[in-house]
Amino acid sequence: PKIEQHFLWTVGSKKMEKYEAEMEAEQVARDNTRKERRLIKELRRQMQSMLVDTSTLPKDLWKYFKDADTDGSGRIEWSEYLKVMTALGLSKMTKQNLRTLFNVADNDSSGSIDFNEFLKAVVGNIVSL
Repeated sequence: PKIEQHFLWTVGSKKMEKYEAEMEAEQVARDNTRKERRLIKELRRQMQSMLVDTSTLPKDLWKYFKDADTDGSGRIEWSEYLKVMTALGLSKMTKQNLRTLFNVADNDSSGSIDFNEFLKAVVGNIVSL
């Protein structure tokens, strides 16, 4: 893109600034995706080391989820999610990393996740069944 950059400089600095801002935003998005992938790999490693019987994993996770859902809404908020992850023995991960994984699971950005979102994030993306 040297030609592209040269063209942008010839048409004005405002367009060049916009182009640079777009490139920076794309780089940040790529970096965030890489970070999420690394976190998922780490969580996969931790969970696989402690959860040997993956055939009962969804049922086991339901018990943890149900216990954490103290208000019976069928959804767990961040604080309840933290309880589940601690009960699973994943409290070694930083809260920031656990928060990132929560946000990945919270597809609709509601601030809470239902069991399907939780199960998909944990089983579908993390544990190879």
